[in-house]
Amino acid sequence: MTSAFSEVVSALSEVTSAFLDVVSALPEVTSAFLDVVSALSEVTSAFLDVVSALPEVTSAFLDVVSALPEVTSALPEVVSAFPFKCFA
Repeated sequence: MTSAFSEVVSALSEVTSAFLDVVSALPEVTSAFLDVVSALSEVTSAFLDVVSALPEVTSAFLDVVSALPEVTSALPEVVSAFPFKCFA
């Protein structure tokens, strides 16, 4: 009976030790988790900055595209006014 009781106490001691190891690791795990959450917050913020800039970028792109016909039609004049005849 004493041997069985001793084994139970030994097993409880091991379980308690393992539990305390887990508890002692919790601050590190929590800190790492908070670092990940903080990084996600930064990434989300940067993504939202990009998304909020999209209308401006799109508008500028459309301005460039709408100017292309004018630029294209002016090219022959520019080429003919070029002082060197390397385009002949």
